Amino acid sequence: MRKTKQALLKEIRAIRADHNNYEETVVRADPYKLVAERMLEKVPNSAIFEGMSHKEVRTYCKKPLMTALYNSRAQPEEAFGEDTQELIAFYDTLAELFPGAMNVMEALNNRWDDEATYHEWTLPDGHVAHCKVMNNIDGTLEIEGLNLPFRFKENSPSTVHTSLAPNFVHSLDGYILRFITEKANEEGFQVVHIHDEIQTHPNNMHRVKELYREAIASVATSGILEQYCEQDFGIELKDFLDRLKESSYALC
Repeated sequence: MRKTKQALLKEIRAIRADHNNYEETVVRADPYKLVAERMLEKVPNSAIFEGMSHKEVRTYCKKPLMTALYNSRAQPEEAFGEDTQELIAFYDTLAELFPGAMNVMEALNNRWDDEATYHEWTLPDGHVAHCKVMNNIDGTLEIEGLNLPFRFKENSPSTVHTSLAPNFVHSLDGYILRFITEKANEEGFQVVHIHDEIQTHPNNMHRVKELYREAIASVATSGILEQYCEQDFGIELKDFLDRLKESSYALC
């Protein structure tokens, strides 16, 4: 017998209650919107944003924001130009809105060794991140009167320090996913993922969100960032953990 819409809704509510899989929706911060609003305040007469709606400015600022926090200078300059009022306003905005992220990125950049052929650190679960320093080498090969350009990668020292911060962050992403999958297996359910896309049975998603927060907490309490950067960032750990526990990170 075909179930009515009301009967299906009743079953769904029962499943949610039984698995504690429902929680009140919270408002999540929109960093792209915040950056767009601050940029428009700083450069209200910008020719770049002329004729754009607030939504279009948000979209325009999204790519340079995402890449800038991974140490890219090229993308912000492509978006706002070199030595322009917009570029200056962009970096002023990042410093104002995301001082913690900017300080951490600077600290990681300062850990770069210009003479090293690799950089290495140990994750909280004992996994070792070993990142080689790779440089592009360009040359030409002459064959039967033709000069053919070629490029290969060489493991050698470099003064270009921009890869360390994103590699450090990505290694923590990997740790968080290992933490979640291992805990889920111990509790008897399966989690699969591709990079940071996590999938599981809907009944288990609430628990996965809890495990995600537990993983972030374990990163914070491990002290890996402070130890590697040899720096105290002055983080009030108890306050951070309390706020993290009360948060609702939306994985789905």
